[in-house]
Amino acid sequence: MIEGQELRGACSPWAFNDNPAQVRAMVDLFFEEDDAEVIAYAKSICARCIVRARCLDIGMSERFGIRGGLTPQERKHMRKTIRM
Repeated sequence: MIEGQELRGACSPWAFNDNPAQVRAMVDLFFEEDDAEVIAYAKSICARCIVRARCLDIGMSERFGIRGGLTPQERKHMRKTIRM
């Protein structure tokens, strides 16, 4: 199994039936670093996702991309908070 393959939520590449254009759009959306409007839109998708908690769990150590509705900076802050 490919890592993360169990995640079949709305943002998963597997949700797009191997359509490269759709997969690319998903990557662009969830890996935006500067555009607050795009980041907010990605987070709104996460808010409705059935695998959000699992995605966040898997993505806690990731340094890039929106994972489980959180940016890398938000996940870093969460890790620091949890360690306290």
